Amino acid sequence: MITPQQPPLETWWELEEFSFVAWTSMICGYARNGQSDEAISLFYLGQSEGKIIMDEVQCLVFVELLGIMIWEKGIKPDEVTFVLIISAYMQTNLNTVNDCRRLFNSLKTVYHTQPTSEHYSSFISVLGHLGLLEEAVETIDKMPFEPTALVWRALLDSCILHKNTMIGK
Repeated sequence: MITPQQPPLETWWELEEFSFVAWTSMICGYARNGQSDEAISLFYLGQSEGKIIMDEVQCLVFVELLGIMIWEKGIKPDEVTFVLIISAYMQTNLNTVNDCRRLFNSLKTVYHTQPTSEHYSSFISVLGHLGLLEEAVETIDKMPFEPTALVWRALLDSCILHKNTMIGK
């Protein structure tokens, strides 16, 4: 589990404003180097600390609520961040498929992000890796758009991993 007191986060976490790119890069670094638990922890830690993430285009995120523009604090993940985090669940030691499912299902409602084929393929990979092939197929069937080759590849890779020729056909 990652905490703000761990290097290299110690100094970075003391800043009042973060670089969104740096936050996503750190998540990517953890996820791609076999430290999926740390990537997931950093994702949730950043959102819970109420820090303001700055990007190069906009200095603060505004949200319109009841016609009034208000400041919204916290780290605002983008589409790439979600692909990284969903993918990290495939390699985590936490075996928290329910957390991954909850995150995926909250993309639209909580994060106001429309899931793309990359999000779906990452989620299908997680389900398939954990042997939940039937749920993976159900998810594909419920997609609001036609599955891309990336989505089908995620399912087929899972079928190969679990030697499931019925679904693979």
